[in-house]
Amino acid sequence: MDTSASSPRERLAAFPPAPRPPRGLQQSRLDYPVLAASAVGDWAHAQLARVTECRRGFLQHAGTLYQPLLYSFAAPGKQLRPLLLLGFSELSPRLHPPDDTVIAAAAAIEALHECSLLHDDVIDHSTVRRGRRSVAAAFTVRAAAHAGAFLAAQAITTLARACERAGFEADLQLLRQLARAQIVETLPPAGSTAECLARARAIVHGKTGVLLRLAIEVGARFEAAFGGLVIGERELGNFWEALALAYQIRDDILDLEHGERLHRPGGNDLREGRPSWPIILWITSRQDIEGAWCRLREGADDASAIEHLRREILGSEAVEQAWKMVDEEAVRARALLLPLPESRGRELLLKLLACLQAR
Repeated sequence: MDTSASSPRERLAAFPPAPRPPRGLQQSRLDYPVLAASAVGDWAHAQLARVTECRRGFLQHAGTLYQPLLYSFAAPGKQLRPLLLLGFSELSPRLHPPDDTVIAAAAAIEALHECSLLHDDVIDHSTVRRGRRSVAAAFTVRAAAHAGAFLAAQAITTLARACERAGFEADLQLLRQLARAQIVETLPPAGSTAECLARARAIVHGKTGVLLRLAIEVGARFEAAFGGLVIGERELGNFWEALALAYQIRDDILDLEHGERLHRPGGNDLREGRPSWPIILWITSRQDIEGAWCRLREGADDASAIEHLRREILGSEAVEQAWKMVDEEAVRARALLLPLPESRGRELLLKLLACLQAR
């Protein structure tokens, strides 16, 4: 698309639909929830359309970064974070749709997630994202890095303004934890197995958990600001911690099983010698724990060794133990929702947890 002779409004009108994933990466309604209307309901689907429209506004002043960002936006992901924000902002029975400030905040948090993916693909040298070439592969690493920085600035400004209009401040200090966790993840693990588990949990809280927490807390603050339910920090903390752990462990399992349900190639953790949750569970089950660690570290450059190790882990009890942890954490998160009165938000959040447990 030649954007040199068109206005921002004309370029936004040409925003393309998301492409169909290539063969072997077809969407599964529960495993890769964008989410289908039948999974989360027509109301939530309509609000996601508003979120998508709001995100288009981030492109107006993108300049030379317009094309990389357009490409990135055209392949929507799960949109879990805006759905969480919408769910927590609608925990009281209401007939009117969410305020525009809620939609803007949801769009901003999804854009922050997009930034983290652009960063991940640069760091991991990933060439595939959401069933097609990553931005770094399609446009260059430099373009992906600059697009992420631009998008982060747009998203943070939008989120801060939306929350200010509703009369509260978003805790943007959380983003420091995200940056720190992404750095820690690139460092080789060291220490005992217990220390590696603690490290893995810290990365989950900092990397996966921060944006989930931000979405949940901002949504709950909107709910309270509009005269609805007030949920305590402890309860919200229990929910996002359980959700983050279940979500990341599930993602780790799917990475071992390979890419059909990931919309990207699987096996990344083994190729990087990275001890994901099921890999750590497998290591702790071995009689020769040090030998298992050596196999993980030394096999990273050997495709045959990686595949052999992958099959061995999948054939062990580690994966079933990991799925059990997903179920346990989902149950812990559900415990916060069940006592709440029936509402669109409660229904949406319960459906998201059900999707999380789907195998």
